Amino acid sequence: MKSILIAIICSFFYVAATGQNVGIHTSAPTRGKVVVAGAVGSTNTIISSFSANSGVSLQANYPAIGFNQYYTDQNRYINAGKAGILWQNMTNGSLLFDVFNTSGTANNPALSPVRVMTISQNGNVSLNAAEANASLFVGYTASNYITRLQGTTYHSEFNRTQDAQGITIINGGKAGADVYINDQSSGSINIGGTLGVNEDAAGAGTTLHIKQYNRGLVLVEPSTFNNWEFNTTKNLTDPASDFYLYYNGTYKGNFFYVDGSYNPISDARLKKNVKPIQNALDRLLLLKPVQYLMIDNNPNQKKAIGFLAQQVHKVFPETVNIIKEKDMGYPGLDELYTMNYDGLGSVIIAAIQEQQAKIREMEQRNADLKKRIEELKKLKTNKP
Repeated sequence: MKSILIAIICSFFYVAATGQNVGIHTSAPTRGKVVVAGAVGSTNTIISSFSANSGVSLQANYPAIGFNQYYTDQNRYINAGKAGILWQNMTNGSLLFDVFNTSGTANNPALSPVRVMTISQNGNVSLNAAEANASLFVGYTASNYITRLQGTTYHSEFNRTQDAQGITIINGGKAGADVYINDQSSGSINIGGTLGVNEDAAGAGTTLHIKQYNRGLVLVEPSTFNNWEFNTTKNLTDPASDFYLYYNGTYKGNFFYVDGSYNPISDARLKKNVKPIQNALDRLLLLKPVQYLMIDNNPNQKKAIGFLAQQVHKVFPETVNIIKEKDMGYPGLDELYTMNYDGLGSVIIAAIQEQQAKIREMEQRNADLKKRIEELKKLKTNKP
């Protein structure tokens, strides 16, 4: 018996020395240094310590690597604890990773595995889900985050299922960090449902609900960085709040909370070259009020009254603004005339004042004529 054991040991030394391939249950180990053709169930090899602690199994049908798991008639634990298996589906070429979350004991059957990751043959990756037609697909797991991205201090969480609503939070990694969504000038960001800025918009009743901090909303022209700012500010003389407008940080006017009227800035200390309007009445009489329909495709539009800006521009150019821009929605037009109708109010008042001065002058003349007539009558009566 001892001689047979020595012979076996020597044969192993010979194989190792000569570099020959070793075959187990095969006489032609030509495809590797060690070829195992047999299996117990689907398990070809188990690698573990002498005390049969947790180990790794190599399996066939399907090709797999088991972690504290092997397969005979069914999935079984190599040793007490939890287990997992990485295997390939030979039908579609996918690589799958399953885990057995429930702890078991050595050689006992393992419960049904949980699919934690799938890598399809085209490179798509699915987490906590079967194969999906997406480069990265993250499936839902009860009482868990679908996705959590860990930051230095703060984290981003997608569908935080601990909350009844399944909240998604996107944070910068540190306090004061910026968060960018599409930092390119092209492309679009589409948001469905109610959107809240600086607050929870649930039940807000508006599509966009913004709670401002410090100042409000700023629209910046990208080539010059000129900007308009809109915000709501507490009226200093009233407990209510008005809607304010700023241009490049300078206040321009506000909408009054009581009736929504617009109040442009009109402080005398901010004006120069102040002159009265000349010949307001005569010029006002040159204007031609009209009624009209706008040229559009609305068959139900109502008639409007007003002025033609080009005609007003000849008389009161100060009330007309010419916008020279392209792509304003009017084919063939690269400039548009707009009017400041409020400015005509000042002209009307100046015209009324001029007219009232003429009326007073005529009244004075009439009074003087009456006085002279009375004096002439007296002279005629007292004549001998």
